[in-house]
Amino acid sequence: MQMSPSKMDEYKKALKENIKKVYALSFVNGAMFFWPIIILFWQDNGLSLQDIFILEAIFAIGTVIWEIPSGYLSDRWGRKNTLVAGSVLSFLGILFLAFGTSFSAFLLAQLVLACAVSFYSGTLDAIIYDSLIELDEVSKFKKIVGQNFFSFFGAEALVSIAGGLLAIISLRTPIFATLIPFGIAILISITLEEPKRHKMWETRHLHAMINITKSSLITNIPLRSFIALQAILTAMFFALFFLTQPYQLEVELPLALFGVTHAVIVATGALVSKYTHLFTKRFDDRFLLLVISGIATISFLTLGVWLSIWGLILFMIARMAWSALTPLSIDIINRMTTSDVRATVLSMRAFTHRIVFACTAPFVGYAADMYSLNTAILITGIIGIVVIAIIFLLMRRVWKDIPR
Repeated sequence: MQMSPSKMDEYKKALKENIKKVYALSFVNGAMFFWPIIILFWQDNGLSLQDIFILEAIFAIGTVIWEIPSGYLSDRWGRKNTLVAGSVLSFLGILFLAFGTSFSAFLLAQLVLACAVSFYSGTLDAIIYDSLIELDEVSKFKKIVGQNFFSFFGAEALVSIAGGLLAIISLRTPIFATLIPFGIAILISITLEEPKRHKMWETRHLHAMINITKSSLITNIPLRSFIALQAILTAMFFALFFLTQPYQLEVELPLALFGVTHAVIVATGALVSKYTHLFTKRFDDRFLLLVISGIATISFLTLGVWLSIWGLILFMIARMAWSALTPLSIDIINRMTTSDVRATVLSMRAFTHRIVFACTAPFVGYAADMYSLNTAILITGIIGIVVIAIIFLLMRRVWKDIPR
């Protein structure tokens, strides 16, 4: 059914507002006051580093369980509905975390948050891309997704300093403070406009998901290879992220400065996300993948043998590489898929790196508790580097098929 010219103008105006609302949604979801001290909070409640990495592994497994179904749900049920559900679950997850005092309570919070993250994963990027298709402005996607990550990480950087200061009052205070922006996220998601898209009319839902998974991870060799590479790199950066606070404890950084260092690290990453589209105009995307892999290699090997407050610079550089990888990989996958399955395949991207992290995280925590933080970083780095080298070797015959 055709829209009248006035209705079409209203629809396109609403889609343009979608982009602004997605920025706002990312900003409030990034306003997590507790990130600079979350490891300390869990340790204060009696958890060991291994317990913490087990929690993160369970979180990753939770997202793995929900990742592909949530992307498929987004393709079938709608982008807006899925984001509203994700916003509500995020609020509930933080509420459970704020009142938690034991491993089991934190486990519940992690499972709810995992479901929430899965509902967001892929859907947020898909609603941007589908809106741009309707507006005939797809060429702007890479710039917009970079700006979107800048909004998310920029908010995280802004509230990190406040979170570190709130932690002086109580390690639980920053978590309660996070309920405010997460409540606002629910209100923003309700106002989104659902863009038109090429809906899949498959009624055998499980069969459709299996076919998309088979295509992405088995039959489509270029897509399979790229998803595997970004999965290993992202899992490595995840591990380094969760080792930042223990590293700061090892170098005896004052608690009040945890928020400051977190803000600096995240802010530099946010800037890189925002301007990744400029790098891709100058350099081949595949060259950037090699650079990011090199940064991961140098960071892990160096931090594995070096314990110094100056080592925090390497955590910052690694965060910059991770921040470039995320919009870069999303854009490449968007160009390798179609709108009827886009959210599902984007969810596949997150599915793979989270399952890799889930399988390795408990061993990273165990190595840190049993041996040393440096040893845990070094072992993780060596294994990751070997796997990346193997993937690059296997990618040689399809290297030309990765979008440039």
